[in-house]
Amino acid sequence: MSYDHDMYLFRSETFKTDALLAVGLGVLASAQIVFGPETADLSTSRIVIAVVMVFAVSLPMAFRRAFPMHVMVISSVFWMIDRFAENPLSFLGVWTAFVAHAIGSEMNLRRSAIIGGGFVVFQTLFTAVGAVLSPDLGFVDVLSTLGFLAASLALGREVHKTRSYAARIEAQARLDEAVRTRELEEGIRAERSRIARELHDIVGHQMTVMTLQAAGADRMIERDPKKAHEAMNTIEKAGRDAMGEMRRMLAFLREDGDDGALDPQPTISRIQLLIGQMREAGLDARLTLKGVRRPLAQGIELSVFRIVQESLTNSLKHGGTRVTADVTIEYHDTAIDVIIADNGDGAAHDLGRTDGSGLGIIGIRERATVLGGTFQAGPRVGGGYNVHVNIPTDQ
Repeated sequence: MSYDHDMYLFRSETFKTDALLAVGLGVLASAQIVFGPETADLSTSRIVIAVVMVFAVSLPMAFRRAFPMHVMVISSVFWMIDRFAENPLSFLGVWTAFVAHAIGSEMNLRRSAIIGGGFVVFQTLFTAVGAVLSPDLGFVDVLSTLGFLAASLALGREVHKTRSYAARIEAQARLDEAVRTRELEEGIRAERSRIARELHDIVGHQMTVMTLQAAGADRMIERDPKKAHEAMNTIEKAGRDAMGEMRRMLAFLREDGDDGALDPQPTISRIQLLIGQMREAGLDARLTLKGVRRPLAQGIELSVFRIVQESLTNSLKHGGTRVTADVTIEYHDTAIDVIIADNGDGAAHDLGRTDGSGLGIIGIRERATVLGGTFQAGPRVGGGYNVHVNIPTDQ
């Protein structure tokens, strides 16, 4: 893997730095021309033209890291026009060093060698022609130009190498972290699977004992009340042991730091809070309650909350930008309707997979089925996705 130039182009902080450099160089070079003693005999129009050319050369450098080759060509053209027009000299010539550095740092080795090397040679020859035509330049200026630009190009290559190395290190770190996370998750799943099997065996054994003892107590309750009483005690102890084992296992299976055992299970009354959380996450969600509100069985209240939670999560994840979702809960005499409708792009995604909380559309269907309800889900006419669950409440 190498440093990705395209990922670096338009970072606002780098563009601001380059823009400030371009403007600052233009202002300083213009000030040197306007207030320099060698321009005292020049006309105002000639000075204005020289200043315009200064900014024509310097301002493109605001994009030197985004488009180094384009900036090289544009600034070079205006620089040659400026020199052939015999405008007053200033330290504006340092722009060539910044461009050479950008070519080295933002292009790969082959392109920087060809384009950067060509730029160095061109500017050196251009300076040599100036030395022949102008008494103000000499052989030392030619050598200085060659050395200065070559050094800038080489420094840019070192910056490119450093970024490439940092990118490789970062990518390897992300890969290592992903591998560690996957291994940890696989280990946790394997351990929980083992614990689940143990829990099944333990509880299954206790339930078998309870069933046999209950059958024996039923047969002996008239003939031998004492033995029937002993059987009932055994059933009570087996039930307590099974419940204790389930609590211990479930406490172990909870996520680290999850103190949910102390919290009440969510109910329909907490859906408004869920709506607020979804809005903070970027989903424009609204809740509408219809019918006469009444307390429902705990399992129904919990399932309605989870259905709404999972549906809104799917809308947030798969709906795209600017998605809105309307949640409608309608109480009937013997049932409750839960409708979640959004205007997003979720219909184009595989919502049947498990995401986030691990339910997905399949989990919502299972919740409805367990409670004896009906489930419908699919695209809406005109766009969006709709989930409709009807759960009987006279259970």
